[in-house]
Amino acid sequence: MRKLILNAALRVRGLRVHTHLARAKQNQNLQGPDLADHQRQRLAHVVRAGATHSDTYARTLPSATFAEDIENDPAALASHPVLDKQRLAELHPEILAYTHAHRIATIEKHTSGSTGRPLRILKDRAGVAAELAATWRAYGWLGVRLGDRGVRVWGRALSRQQQLMGRVKQAVFNTIPINAFDVTEKTLAARVRRIIHCNPRYMYGYTSAIVTLARFMTQHGISGPDNLIAIITTAEPMSPQEREAITQGFGVAPSDEYGASEVGSIAHECTAGRRHIMADHLLLEILHEDGRITPEGTGELLVSDLTNTITPVVRYRLGDFATIQLQPHCSCGLAFPVITDIHGRVEDAVVTPDDTRHHPARVCYIVDELLTGHVAVEKYQVVQTATDALEIHLVTTDSPARTTLEQRAQDAFRRHLHPRMRVSVVFRDDIPRESSGKYRLIKNSCQSPQSSRAS
Repeated sequence: MRKLILNAALRVRGLRVHTHLARAKQNQNLQGPDLADHQRQRLAHVVRAGATHSDTYARTLPSATFAEDIENDPAALASHPVLDKQRLAELHPEILAYTHAHRIATIEKHTSGSTGRPLRILKDRAGVAAELAATWRAYGWLGVRLGDRGVRVWGRALSRQQQLMGRVKQAVFNTIPINAFDVTEKTLAARVRRIIHCNPRYMYGYTSAIVTLARFMTQHGISGPDNLIAIITTAEPMSPQEREAITQGFGVAPSDEYGASEVGSIAHECTAGRRHIMADHLLLEILHEDGRITPEGTGELLVSDLTNTITPVVRYRLGDFATIQLQPHCSCGLAFPVITDIHGRVEDAVVTPDDTRHHPARVCYIVDELLTGHVAVEKYQVVQTATDALEIHLVTTDSPARTTLEQRAQDAFRRHLHPRMRVSVVFRDDIPRESSGKYRLIKNSCQSPQSSRAS
């Protein structure tokens, strides 16, 4: 009965999620040339529609026949310009006017604004349904079905209208909200009791918030809900120690989700522990520091939304550094490419005294090597406080010798980044999330000059 109500509620909103979900399950068998053909056809449709909705976008295209070029020539996409947040924002007024003039029903998506001014993107109902379907298909890999009872460990400041809409969505999607903030011993106890009482099929939420709940349960000898089969973590990187803590506390190993407000789900962890890209839904590329763009490798992510026929989110600079592997040969049987690592935000590149920008991937590699063997380290964050100064914040179950660790860290960063880098180690009880709710692995807190050079 609940699933019938869910289906009816979605249809009232014009979201035929079940239809798109069936199609998405078929698409997950696409691979090789068939997947590439699917991506080109969808992308050509998006480009053609975008050029119709915005004269500004149409003027950025190499030719009036560019949509057809993409459909017929695998190399044509190389001529499409790279779009950043500002350029995409400039398209919004024209697209909004077009949808109003032609009475096209749309849903507006917002970014969090944690890296600057929030971005507004319009998407039609078919595109939103396809986006939801891609997410629920991935949940299905874990045994979770659309409409199963879930706990959502989340929290951000909401208006009264947003709170009302949130309660409606919770009722429709059969989810129970758990506040991820304002953590005390008393609130943790109440939240754990609520989770146990509602006995969810799955949990979803911020990595750090779920880790906190899991450690509380382990500390107090509380077992996880009997019905729980999946825990989906999102928005923050997850260390091996945090993965272990969640598994121990709830008795279920977590699966990582990677997504963005602009495009929805990007990659989901399968049963074999690899993040598969929603390649029928999105096309990802890597922008290298020398300006080359390739379908795999390590660098800045470019994303093209293959389902948004209202706003052309094509070759959009997502703002994250990551590594893509095209042919994963995954034991789960899926042929979709994988994201093997997510290295951090572009704006959190570390800038050294010679004005060279070192992207988060390189900084993470240095810290990971530095902390190898320190099993007591549960979480870390690198904070740049000046162009020649870094702080390494550590959350540990014990305190390794600070002087020795600082000296080793300083030696490593001077060797790999710049000979004048100063490094200090700060032991902390916890590393707080940003106001957006996200946890940042690398954080540049200093005012440093921008540079076109990168390392």
